[in-house]
Amino acid sequence: MNGIKKRQMNLGEPLQDSGVVGIDFDLLRHEKPSLYQIVSIDLSVARTNELLEVVGTFLGVSNLTSGASLDIAFNMQLAKPFTFDSEQVIELPFYQIFLTNTAQPAGATCDLHILIAGRYIPYYRTKAVSPIVNNSPTIAPVTVGVTAVLISASNILRRQVFIQSVLTNTDIIYLGKDATVTTATGFPLYMGGQNQFLSPYYTGDIYGISGTAGQEIRVWTNFE
Repeated sequence: MNGIKKRQMNLGEPLQDSGVVGIDFDLLRHEKPSLYQIVSIDLSVARTNELLEVVGTFLGVSNLTSGASLDIAFNMQLAKPFTFDSEQVIELPFYQIFLTNTAQPAGATCDLHILIAGRYIPYYRTKAVSPIVNNSPTIAPVTVGVTAVLISASNILRRQVFIQSVLTNTDIIYLGKDATVTTATGFPLYMGGQNQFLSPYYTGDIYGISGTAGQEIRVWTNFE
């Protein structure tokens, strides 16, 4: 299979010791997975319904190059494919998958995480997290103007993002998932207003743009 590399590990305590992140190890003690596998996909290689024989209960897509995408059909070649254009995890038992993608720019890649029985933290732990009690928040000011800027980078372990327009702003800021966002297509963040993004609903890139230069926002990101 062109542009595909597999890495396989035995599970149990050695998995935690190996430094693998994003897995609820407390849950794994009760639901022991039998296999954990990472498959690296070179998206610069075009493929149409390329068969990948892997068995799993959960499929996660991570380290997806910005702007890249991959279609995956589960179990049957003619099944309706899922389009992955951001980092996410889904639950769908499978014994084979079919990969389809256009030839994307050199260096475009993603990793597929195959997990049996265990569960990922970002997708299944859905409790709300208060920025007051979270133990590892990050706060950073970002200046937004007439050219789209990255506000929060894609991260599958991101639990929650608060984006607030400061009170001194004079114009609306518009939010989108990539640098193509415009004041006509973005989601509005009004002066002094706040938007909240909760995982697992969206863990991809967040960009901002405004019709006026020099607008400022504050970003508070929680990780778990």
